[in-house]
Amino acid sequence: MGHVIPVIELGKRLAGSHGFHITIFVLEADAASAQSQFLNSPGCDATLFDVVGLPSPDISGMVDPSAFFGIKLLIMMRETVPILRSKIAEMKHKPTALIVDLLGLHALRLGEEFNMLTYVFIVSNARFLAVAMYFPTLDKDVEEEHILKKKPLDLPGCEPVRFEDTLEPFRDPMDQIYQECVPLGLLYPTADGLIVNTWDDMEPKTLRSLQDPKLLAEAVNCESGSAHKSLLGVAQQCQRLLDRASGMARGA
Repeated sequence: MGHVIPVIELGKRLAGSHGFHITIFVLEADAASAQSQFLNSPGCDATLFDVVGLPSPDISGMVDPSAFFGIKLLIMMRETVPILRSKIAEMKHKPTALIVDLLGLHALRLGEEFNMLTYVFIVSNARFLAVAMYFPTLDKDVEEEHILKKKPLDLPGCEPVRFEDTLEPFRDPMDQIYQECVPLGLLYPTADGLIVNTWDDMEPKTLRSLQDPKLLAEAVNCESGSAHKSLLGVAQQCQRLLDRASGMARGA
C-alpha cells in the first residue's frame, strides 16, 4: 500500500489536471486485501484512470521462504516485467510514456521496446535519490569507511550522510537486500526523466549538487547533454516531453 497510494495520487493528478489517459498496473491482490479495498473506495476515484492487474509471478524457487519481505517484493517486481510487457503489447493504443517507482526500475527497458518515454517517480526526496544513485559508484575503501568504520559518507556537493542515517538496505554488502537494492541506483540515469518529491527551499544543497554537472551528476556518470545532467534539466526536459506526449495522445 505504501507504494500504491502515491502512484494512484500521481495518476489522479496527471489525469484530472492535465488530461492524460492513465493506465496503472498493479500486482493482483486478494479481494479482501487493503489494496483491493482502497482501489475500490471512493477516495481512490478510479474513474479517472484504468487499473490493470498483473498476476503475481511464482518466485518460490528464487528466494528463501524466510527472507525479508522487501527482498521478496523486489524479486517479484523484477520477475513481473515479462508480464507487464505482454499487457502493454496487448493494448490497442500503446502508452506514450511509462512511469515507474523504485520497485519498478527493471521495467525501464520496456521504454525502448515500445517507443515510450520513461520516468522514475521518487516518492521520497532528492537526498534519497542522491544516495541511491551514488552508492553503487563507491570505491571499496570508501564503502568500508562508511559501513565498517561508521564514518560519514561524503556526497559530492551535498551534506555528508551519517552512518546512523544510512538506510538499512545500504549497511551490509553481504546481505541479500543490499545486493538487490544497491545496483538499482545504476538504473535511475537510464530514464528520460526523474519526478522527485521536493522543492528548492527544502533541499537547496542537494538540488544544487544534482544540478551541477561537475558534482554529483558527474560522479554517477550521467551522460553529457542528457536530462540526467541536472535535476533542473530533468524538470525542464520532463515538461517538454510531457507536452509532446500530451500532443501525441490528443492526436491519436
